[in-house]
Amino acid sequence: MRIMAMRYDVVDGDHVLRMVVSGNAEAEILKAEAKVDKGEEVEFYFANGKRTLDQNAYMWVLTTRIAKALGVSLAEAHNRNLSRYGVPMLVDGKCVYAYLPDTTETEKSVLQNETVHLKATSSVTKGKNGMFRAYMVMKGSSEMDTEEFSRLVDGIIDECKQMGVDYRKPWER
Repeated sequence: MRIMAMRYDVVDGDHVLRMVVSGNAEAEILKAEAKVDKGEEVEFYFANGKRTLDQNAYMWVLTTRIAKALGVSLAEAHNRNLSRYGVPMLVDGKCVYAYLPDTTETEKSVLQNETVHLKATSSVTKGKNGMFRAYMVMKGSSEMDTEEFSRLVDGIIDECKQMGVDYRKPWER
């Protein structure tokens, strides 16, 4: 068992412990039972597995709620979430960058793109035809493993809490 993160949820007053379990998950769950008895929430997931359809649906429900609250498109809300809480695309262990014109039009286009997800960086360079901003290529949510996707959803939940947006699952309402 490996502890990945521990946080205190100031809204709910809960302690959330996130760990990765390898080997005998049942035995690890029993070990964590003492923590649960103390009122601490314990989440278990398998780091190399795929995210579930329920997790995916929940992520899209929350993203839709954020989009409505901000008055932006679903694509824009999703790209903002990936930029804030997602993970970069790696090739040979290195981040991938795209250099695009440093214009307002490019920024708007990047936020609306549904197939390529980019995160603006502070790096701007002069090229032959003007100024260019470096954008980090981000993994899409469908390309994430369970650990990465869980971090994304946790970030989106925190975002909802900060915005005062309902973050409960539809079946918990």
